[in-house]
Formats: sequence, C-alpha cells, structure tokens
Amino acid sequence: MIYSGEVIGDIMKRGEYAWINVSDENNAIGIWVPYVETEKIKYTGKYRYKGDIVRISGVFNRACPEHGGDLDIHAKSIEIIEKGYEIKRNINFYGLIAGIVLFIIALSLNISIYRKKI
Repeated sequence: MIYSGEVIGDIMKRGEYAWINVSDENNAIGIWVPYVETEKIKYTGKYRYKGDIVRISGVFNRACPEHGGDLDIHAKSIEIIEKGYEIKRNINFYGLIAGIVLFIIALSLNISIYRKKI
C-alpha cells in the first residue's frame, strides 16, 4: 500500500524502529518504520512548523497483531515528496499592548480589593 501525507508530532524511537504519525488532512495514522528511514525527515508538523510531506510504502494493518491490535502501517520505505519549513508568525503588537494594559488593570483591581479586606 502507498500512503501520503504530512509528518506530524514527534519521531518516537523504539530500538531499531520508530513510530511517526502521518496526516493526509482528513485522518492521521501511526507508521512503524525502521529508524534509519526517519533520518530523511527534517521537519515534523507542530505549532511553528509545516512537516515534510512523505510517501510511505508498506503494509496496512487493520488490527496489527504485533502492536496490540492497533490500526497502523508497517513502512518499508519513506520518500520525501515535499520538504517542510518553519512558519514565520508576526507578533500582533496591538494585541500585546492591550493584553499588558488589561493585566495591569486586573492586577490593580485585585490589589485594591485585597487592601479593603485587610
């Protein structure tokens, strides 16, 4: 079987193998892969990163006997279709200033209420 999608989350090494998660935008599935194959992966999808897009060739298991009946794919090879990248995010300075002002107001109100109770 061939499955393609974005590598997301962490690469979880388990001896000579590793688990990776691949999302095709609708679903994600765990892939059991030889660890040396994961060395091709540079980026995994997270908050600030778009993960590498990969093509997995392997065996689909609806209920894998090796992994407690879980649904997974045992990969034979990984091919990088598209490299991932860091996502640049701009800071919203107006939101930052508004947050600081609201924090100061809330802190001031809490201090004044606390002083009145004493």
